Amino acid sequence: MFGPLFRDRAQVQQVLNASPLSMGLLTPKPPLWHPAPEGVVIAAKRARKSAETWAGALPNLALGFAMRHSLTAGMPLAVGYSALVEVHESIRIWRQMREDANGGGRIFDGDTVKNYSWACP
Repeated sequence: MFGPLFRDRAQVQQVLNASPLSMGLLTPKPPLWHPAPEGVVIAAKRARKSAETWAGALPNLALGFAMRHSLTAGMPLAVGYSALVEVHESIRIWRQMREDANGGGRIFDGDTVKNYSWACP
């Protein structure tokens, strides 16, 4: 969304997309220390429930969305992994994202917290 403005108007040489899982908020067990306001935490919980029927649930859906957006915007994606299995799962998601144009639906559509951000600790 802001990538072209950074590159074209501000002449920033490299913009990257990071934290596709919102600092763990979109994972099955979000961290207790997460700085998001209560409304965002509740929306993420609803989204996790809604995404249960999609293969891999919300983390995979979020990662696929971020991969697609990064590819379309021409920017790298930074993802943190804690286990080798997560790397393999991301490769699977990348391949699936390249084949599936819909990517599992729009579970945040109509949600009041879409495109919301918070201060990073």
